[in-house]
Amino acid sequence: DVCKFKHPEPIDFERVMEKQCGVELDWYFDEWINTTRTLDYGIRATLGQQGATTIELERIGEQLMPVDVRVEKRDGSTVTYHIPLSLQRGTKAATSESFPFSVLEAWQWTDPTYAFSIPMDFAAIKSIVVDPLERLADMDQSNNAVTFPEGSTGFAKP
Repeated sequence: DVCKFKHPEPIDFERVMEKQCGVELDWYFDEWINTTRTLDYGIRATLGQQGATTIELERIGEQLMPVDVRVEKRDGSTVTYHIPLSLQRGTKAATSESFPFSVLEAWQWTDPTYAFSIPMDFAAIKSIVVDPLERLADMDQSNNAVTFPEGSTGFAKP
């Protein structure tokens, strides 16, 4: 009842949202309200080496958002990774999704690319998808997924 009998300002709404989700949202309100930037993430490259796979993502648009990446294995199982933004100073709660996910190191807002390695042999991976639930307002979803044929050793944009 902090705003009872008062006229709340936009900052009051922002602070209530931050308190409820546990992360800072200044970046979100600034990006989505005060700019006309576009959002576009994509898979830049993948590489399998000695039982591990490195996945490199790129931010093509200027808009910032946390990103989920789903890896589908050839046996049909999936593993989901969440990449928070450094500006959030936190991450979404483990119970915020109906599926398990692993939280990776935050993506620095100044870096146009982000690479991470997973302890999974490349041959075991069937596909990789950025934003598998299609929650982002991604301008070009054609670069959000890559499927690997049997025997692949990696993928890189030309």
